[in-house]
Amino acid sequence: MNMFIDALKLITITTKTVNGKVVSEIKNNLDPEHKELNKIYSDFQYAVDGLSL
Repeated sequence: MNMFIDALKLITITTKTVNGKVVSEIKNNLDPEHKELNKIYSDFQYAVDGLSL
């Protein structure tokens, strides 16, 4: 659980309006060498993308 929280601390989520629609952008600020945190980020992004469908 602590690694999940660490991964979330390094993710930036911004919201903006594009062509009248609100869109979210997720930016990964993680060190590419840290494979475990990047896996958590990847799973998180997949879950968020699934919610936006």
